[in-house]
Amino acid sequence: MTVRWIEDQSSFEALGDAWDGLDAPLPFDLHVWYLTWWRAFGTNAEPALCTAWDGDRLQAVVPLMKDGHGHLLAMANDAHSPVFRPISTGTAELQSAARAVVGRRPAKIALHLVPKGDPSLAVFENAFEKGFFRFVRKEDKVSPIVETDGDFAAWRSESKSRWGAPLERFRRKAQRERSGELLLIEPPRRLGEELAEGFAVEASGWKGRDGSAVLSAPDTERFYTEIAHEFHARGELRLNKLMLDGRLAAFDLCVLYRGTLYLLKTGFDETFRRLAPGLVLRLSVIERCFELGLNAHDLLGRDDEWKLKFATTERRLVSLQAFSPGVRGAANYVWQSTVKPALKRSYVRVRRERSSSLD
Repeated sequence: MTVRWIEDQSSFEALGDAWDGLDAPLPFDLHVWYLTWWRAFGTNAEPALCTAWDGDRLQAVVPLMKDGHGHLLAMANDAHSPVFRPISTGTAELQSAARAVVGRRPAKIALHLVPKGDPSLAVFENAFEKGFFRFVRKEDKVSPIVETDGDFAAWRSESKSRWGAPLERFRRKAQRERSGELLLIEPPRRLGEELAEGFAVEASGWKGRDGSAVLSAPDTERFYTEIAHEFHARGELRLNKLMLDGRLAAFDLCVLYRGTLYLLKTGFDETFRRLAPGLVLRLSVIERCFELGLNAHDLLGRDDEWKLKFATTERRLVSLQAFSPGVRGAANYVWQSTVKPALKRSYVRVRRERSSSLD
């Protein structure tokens, strides 16, 4: 293997053809995903992608970036990166890249949002040990998934007790009394207009109030707008809509990739809250996934209560942080492995005690 570091945006952009020759089980493994993410969120860092080649054939990519301290960090963020994974054609190829990453001897290496059980975790832990790096592995978050490759009636029977509302009755009521219309897993017809309308609905509710909506920040709006256009060009963008009284009541931005429908963003108009438009849309989308014979509806993100009403399985994500030998690395390791968790436990305990005293 020949290792090359990609450390400027033009070289990153030019990597697309070689990257697309790799197998990408998830849409978040694709070159277009990382490049779009970088253009939106990489303003305070430099690209530092470690690539391994066999002649002119790309064999492995570790999509990293370098911050102002020289740390090598996953090209990902918690809010907008569902998964981060080093991508390779095999274990030996990834080992070459991992050794090169450790060989740079940064004070810190951080891989976040890696699926638990992904082979890259063992490869990097081995490389850290051989490079005398101390490392910490922690649970990151859990993403719920609805498996839809079985029988819808069986799924409905198993999950209905968790819905918390008569969603099928709400759906019939919406269709009967509010001219309800469902548009499910369809390519956009007027992408720009439909995105603007959907993002406005999402920002009209609690996401807008707490600053987590797409329209809450220019970089977030840029990312989702560009990623929508990129996947639309690939023929993989899908939208879900619930219309009530001619208005958009609930909206999904999704990617349909290799038989799985991935939910990137969702929102609903709170003026229709009594009809639970978000949950009605989710039930309808899941039913449509069964009808189409899709493998799953991947809800991504965290295990929010509304997602657990429907989920049948999950993806557990972990973070791996490694610290170089020496005083600085040892201090960072102690902070991450001992001091920070202790402070967090103390904070949680104080919050609970304060809450109990107020009851």
